[in-house]
Amino acid sequence: IDLMTPLEIDSIIQNGKLLHFLRGGNAFFVQMTGLRKKDTYETISVYYRGKPAISKNPPWSGGFIWKRDSLGNPFISTACQTVTSEQIWSYMNKASGVDFSNVFRQYPTTTEIPVLEYKIDNKTLFYRWTHVIKGFNMPLRVMLSPDRYSLIQPEAKWKKVVLDLPDLSDFKVDENFYILSKKIPQ
Repeated sequence: IDLMTPLEIDSIIQNGKLLHFLRGGNAFFVQMTGLRKKDTYETISVYYRGKPAISKNPPWSGGFIWKRDSLGNPFISTACQTVTSEQIWSYMNKASGVDFSNVFRQYPTTTEIPVLEYKIDNKTLFYRWTHVIKGFNMPLRVMLSPDRYSLIQPEAKWKKVVLDLPDLSDFKVDENFYILSKKIPQ
């Protein structure tokens, strides 16, 4: 959720339950509950407070603008400064504390879609990235335990993690990532 300082989130509620969230610069990262189902809509309520920033030089500086129209009626608008992709990349790296430069370079500089290759042996998941640029380090959400996604950090070399799934066929890769997944036969 994008929410610039000095605005602050008090709480976020999904289905009557408080959600955990973390601020990273002017963005809040929310830990949703349960799984998202394709082609369905859900609602979360975000309660926030604070005094919004006023644009000092609209439209070149971001913020709210309180004015009156030609008939004297009050109106409110917002100004949004144009930002470059380099600024977005820099912000994401700084806000997350993780260098995602190779993730950002993967998609605009190659026609290859990253492939998560994986195999399951007993209760151990072996996984790695293929079809990626050198150093590609995008974290990925996968189902490691019942009804809950967890982040893994694939690399070009094989890595492993123990699964806590009663039925190993329940292993899933979050569909919200623009990647392909390929199960390698034993």
